[in-house]
Amino acid sequence: MTACAYQKLGSHGHLVPVNEVMIKRILKTCLACCLVLNLCLPLPGRAGLAEVSIADEAELGREFSVLMQAKFPLIEDPVVTGFINELSSRIASVMPPQPFRLRVRVVRDGSINAFAAPAGYIFVHSGLILHMEDQGELAAVIAHEMAHVSERHIAKNIERSRYLSIGTLVGMLAGAMLGSATGSSGGSAVAIGSLAGAQSAALKYSREDEREADQVGLDYLTKAGFTASSMVESFERIKQSNLLSGTGTPPAYISTHPGLTERISYVQDLAERRHEATQGQPFQPERFKKVQMILRSRYTDAGTAIRFYDKSDAELSSMELLGKAVVLQRLHNIRSAEEYFRKAGAQLGEDSLWHREFGRFAYEQGRFEQALGHLNAALAQNPADIMALYFKGLSLAELDRHQESIQALRQVARSVPEDSEVHTTLGRVLGRSGQEFEGYLHFAYANLYRKNEDKMRYFMGKARSLASSPDETARIEQLQQEYRQRSKYW
Repeated sequence: MTACAYQKLGSHGHLVPVNEVMIKRILKTCLACCLVLNLCLPLPGRAGLAEVSIADEAELGREFSVLMQAKFPLIEDPVVTGFINELSSRIASVMPPQPFRLRVRVVRDGSINAFAAPAGYIFVHSGLILHMEDQGELAAVIAHEMAHVSERHIAKNIERSRYLSIGTLVGMLAGAMLGSATGSSGGSAVAIGSLAGAQSAALKYSREDEREADQVGLDYLTKAGFTASSMVESFERIKQSNLLSGTGTPPAYISTHPGLTERISYVQDLAERRHEATQGQPFQPERFKKVQMILRSRYTDAGTAIRFYDKSDAELSSMELLGKAVVLQRLHNIRSAEEYFRKAGAQLGEDSLWHREFGRFAYEQGRFEQALGHLNAALAQNPADIMALYFKGLSLAELDRHQESIQALRQVARSVPEDSEVHTTLGRVLGRSGQEFEGYLHFAYANLYRKNEDKMRYFMGKARSLASSPDETARIEQLQQEYRQRSKYW
């Protein structure tokens, strides 16, 4: 099959009569209502778990993680994830041994929220990171959530619940943890928990849970080398965000972590009775500002972000000049974007993030050789930058260097295995190089992660028709298993 014909498969579809669409929508609504009713009913003949075992919590954590990834966009930018991983590892290193691996993920959502899920999963919203003044305040929130994990507050609340189905608990936990304040597109997950009403509320943290998490989290924070006052400052900042919002809607962190006002006084008292931390060295503040810049410029609304940079050039730091260039690029103001990339480059020199972002800009302007030069410079300094590697793969494909492109894109896919855009790109390049089975398989995964069931089944069928070895047949079965697991939350 020719490369051109293969690429057309990416837009495959067919017309469906309007009445059929209406019928499908009605059926989906009815099924959703049945699901909600099922979630609200206790299982017959079961009074409740006497104890939530480690294995029970591990299963619940896996299911909850699947739901989060199905409903909410997670940020995989290595500038952000590298920083968060190092910060959380620093706190985890002072904790007692845990039965679960602690995993902190960043949710692309502007609400001020963070929460611990079962089995050591912790989710931090990008909006909360942007509202913190420094890495110490962010570390305080993460330490607090890690204390919820180490004290197994979620498991203890589940033990008091009469609702045993994993599916029931996942929906209820979504409502209890995410709160109604989130503005994310994952509202259906929240709705399922909300409709469970009092059952969801029963799983929320009590004031006793919060006080214990404050005390234990403060201990982790100071042992990790941060000041005790950082926890007070982080809570004050969240509270202040509520007062200044003018919307009447409190931050989600307040609604899901009750008693914040009274807890500030309690934590203040604890902090004053502690000596300031002397262990370790804080991260360089410039690194935290770099994380905030990329979150604001790449992963928030461009119209909102550009207002942040509405200052004279003299008032903008070198990193803010780069941030403004990125936002101008997103707003398609190409001439001004290039001007600010040049201004930022003059101050930042050989900064790897500048090389990456200017390389991405050059790629999008069709200057592929120039893009490749800057992306290689970024990767020479930071080989783990999968974003730079992704755009290197794209540039190589445009230069008809397909095998090099495939090698780069496969490495990216291994790092972010649930990124639909990466799978789509890899599928296209594989198709151009004549590797049709692999190409169709990646198209199927791309549509699985987009929750497009019809196209996922179509491309899976194409891949199945080309499978010619036991290994390829096994890969189709693996895709089907993942589809069965994820489709439960569509």
